[in-house]
Amino acid sequence: MAGRAGVILILMAIISISISVVSPATAERTGDRSNSSGELASSILMPLEKINISDAGSIIIDISPRPAEYIPGAISIPYDRFIDSGGRPKPANVMAQILGEAGVSQDDSVIIYGECQPCGGGPSAATYVFWILKYLGHEDVRLLEGGIDEWVAASNPTSAEPVVLAPAIYTSSVDAGLLATYELVRSGLPLIIDARTEKEFESGSIPGAINIPYESVLDGRRIRDRPELEELFSDLEKKRPVVVYTNTGIKASMIWLPLILLGYDAKIYTWKDWIADHSQLGIDIVKAEADPNPASSGDAVKITVTIREREEYAEGSGGESSPGSGMGPSAGEQMKGDGGPYTLRALIRDEGENRLHGVMLKETSDDSFAGVWAASHPGTYNLGIMARRDNINRLFPNILQIEVR
Repeated sequence: MAGRAGVILILMAIISISISVVSPATAERTGDRSNSSGELASSILMPLEKINISDAGSIIIDISPRPAEYIPGAISIPYDRFIDSGGRPKPANVMAQILGEAGVSQDDSVIIYGECQPCGGGPSAATYVFWILKYLGHEDVRLLEGGIDEWVAASNPTSAEPVVLAPAIYTSSVDAGLLATYELVRSGLPLIIDARTEKEFESGSIPGAINIPYESVLDGRRIRDRPELEELFSDLEKKRPVVVYTNTGIKASMIWLPLILLGYDAKIYTWKDWIADHSQLGIDIVKAEADPNPASSGDAVKITVTIREREEYAEGSGGESSPGSGMGPSAGEQMKGDGGPYTLRALIRDEGENRLHGVMLKETSDDSFAGVWAASHPGTYNLGIMARRDNINRLFPNILQIEVR
């Protein structure tokens, strides 16, 4: 760190304000979460006037993909380097490697600024990278208020090129509580905020979600004052977790951040994840039997499987995708389709995975299917079930063992 600090000192960098950020998970564990919101506000958001170019104690990261100029001493890590081709965060170890290669370690004091001009500008990309670092467990990380525009407007100096630091080792400690799962979202436990535009929300949303467009927390390119935010979120219960989503989660971070500042247990989710997860075949296998079991070589073994359709799929939920979003049909449409029946196929393998037998199971009632397998060679066989409906498949592996003697 000494060598890197020397480079930054020569090129002029920024002052370190040694106030660590309390992660939501940590604050919740200590029971002091809501009381710490004032400290969080002062530690997360750094005003321009707090920067002192004579100190090299912090690393400043410009996350803009193609910036025209930099704050002196800033390094460049475009925000889209953290995102995979599907619009989701890359694995934690990959993101940690990106930071380390850029010269950032987990113990560094970090300040983030920048924006995505192809996305229309605004602070959401910087806020998203802030969320990523908190997700990776980074303690000392802040957002620069106003960004490069206000920095230039205040007649501060700029640099045509970023600083290049010597590589470091970044060790992450993932705070999984900042990223919502499908199971949590559909559990009914959290409050769900759709932070997309009103038009996108009306085209289809996660059932039970309320619409608070991400721009509603902004005054220009700055986050609104605390009283305005408290009024905006006044109907939200602090006792419940809050899940915020947009198509990819980037702009959801604009709602997530003020919720954290106000002491909410906030998490980020994506519409893409909802569509992908909700499109899976929504059934469970509640019973599987083989008769006889154990069987003898030559026996006709009757296989009976009972399924149960999950409530949210049985009821359907049309309109869960925006026609203009490019994400295909809604989850409800994908599940219900034309109302076609389920088809089940038993997959029977020996323990060595050398023999595979397939048996179609016919529907014997609304939720039961049966078929006959001709047992042959002695051994232990694993029974799996491949279920299918409306071109959607789901494999249930190893749900039963069948002994053949």
